Amino acid sequence: MLKLIKCDKFRHESISFSSGLNVVLGDEKASNSIGKSTLLMILDFVFGGETYLDYNSDTVAELGHHTYQFQFEFEKKYYFERATVSPNIVELCDANFNRVDTLSLKQFKSFLSEKYQLSSLLASFRSIVGLYSRVWGKGNIDTSKPMHLVSQQSAKFAINNLLKVYGKYGELEDLEESLDKVVKDNTGLKSAWKSKLIPQVLKSKYQDNKKVIETVQIELSEIKDQLAKYTSNLNEIVSKELLELKADKDVLLADELNLNAQLNQLRSNLTSSKHFKSKNLQELASFFPTANINKLAEIESFHKEISSILAAEIREAEKLLEQQVTDIKIELRRVDTMVRELTQDVKAPDAVVDRVCKLSNRLKEALLENEYYDLSSSLKDKIKQLKADVKIVRETVCDFVQSIINKSAFELVSEIYGEKSQSPRLMIVGNNYRYDVDEDTGTGKAYSNLVIFDLSVLRTSKLPFLIHDSLLFKNIENNAVASMIPLYISQQKQSFISIDEVSKYGAEAASSLKENAVIQLDEVNTLFNKVWKKQATQ
Repeated sequence: MLKLIKCDKFRHESISFSSGLNVVLGDEKASNSIGKSTLLMILDFVFGGETYLDYNSDTVAELGHHTYQFQFEFEKKYYFERATVSPNIVELCDANFNRVDTLSLKQFKSFLSEKYQLSSLLASFRSIVGLYSRVWGKGNIDTSKPMHLVSQQSAKFAINNLLKVYGKYGELEDLEESLDKVVKDNTGLKSAWKSKLIPQVLKSKYQDNKKVIETVQIELSEIKDQLAKYTSNLNEIVSKELLELKADKDVLLADELNLNAQLNQLRSNLTSSKHFKSKNLQELASFFPTANINKLAEIESFHKEISSILAAEIREAEKLLEQQVTDIKIELRRVDTMVRELTQDVKAPDAVVDRVCKLSNRLKEALLENEYYDLSSSLKDKIKQLKADVKIVRETVCDFVQSIINKSAFELVSEIYGEKSQSPRLMIVGNNYRYDVDEDTGTGKAYSNLVIFDLSVLRTSKLPFLIHDSLLFKNIENNAVASMIPLYISQQKQSFISIDEVSKYGAEAASSLKENAVIQLDEVNTLFNKVWKKQATQ
């Protein structure tokens, strides 16, 4: 809890606080511009608020930039300071307010959330406590919208924040996030339709597409079967022709081998033909003097003539054999070409291919169109189901929270006004709410109901503190205010209120307020050591 605030601009340098009620006490003349509301705004600033410099800009204008030093006490004491010149950082200090570390404002608020044990509430620290810091100028003192931090805020947002304070938003948040995602997906799909990026398909077109899909799939199946049969028959024919061509090739290869053998033999005969030369015959005579050399020469001459005749005939036979080999090679190439053509992939007729392409494109188009239709239908069904789930869960958690608040409000009203008095009722319906008493719409009762609402939340939730400005009490009848003071005091949680003219609330109430006063202000003893008049009334 907050224990201390110091500032060298204060008339009294430090202000101490305790658990329960902490009163900023004004004088009996209800003097304005003495610092009551300003101190409450400073408290809000110390608790991480960001409106002090906006609504109290005159303070900086008159005093210049200044620093607030403050102490919190949880499991131990923590010391900080926050300056108006750099409001987005908070300095962590030691007990003498010497700076130790620098925190961002976000880190500081996370620290408070952790120490006040609010981290499990799925909400930021300020979204939990900000509403219940009701100080003049903040814009959250609208008795017709007690759950609105600002009047422009949606009722749904305000309701969700209340549920978070009670730790009842978790399940609803998951559903609403799922719903938001599906709604965005559906919106994106519609945008794509409008932009003609994808075809928009109505139910009639969807049904027509289903018929097209069925018809096309049947026809494609039939073509597939026919092609299978066609391919099978063709393979049989191809296999038979291949066998015939292989046999032909074997014969041709054998003939080529035989012809080449004959050619080789002829060419060998041509190169091996020999006859005796005259020189050789003379050498023979030297060995065989009695030999008839002339007769041998005649025989050799005859052999030459015969060899010449045979060589011419062999060359003619060689040409014939070479031509036959060439013809066989040409025939072999023809056979090889036929084999290659027969062994290539069997292709369907062009007309069948064209038909399959057209059918496939039409099938793809119909399937895609129906896929978008199914997606749209699925998104619509999900949205419908999620909305129903959100409605059920929202009604359940809202009924739970409002019953707690209404029960507490009834008890508080009984203590303030007596048991026969009607208490205000919180009624949450869908994304809207009401909080009032039907039979009593007076201003005083409206402000009383606002105080009762805050006290009920303080008593029954994890809300760690509340801040109430004197403006609230000025509009409530004196006896009611007097009865409210013990309700603030009975809480161990801190409450900070500003109030003046305390004697009009009776001796007992005045005594209690003075006992719980943390500072007493008047026209002389103002909050700051410099006095100036604000244009607006505090």
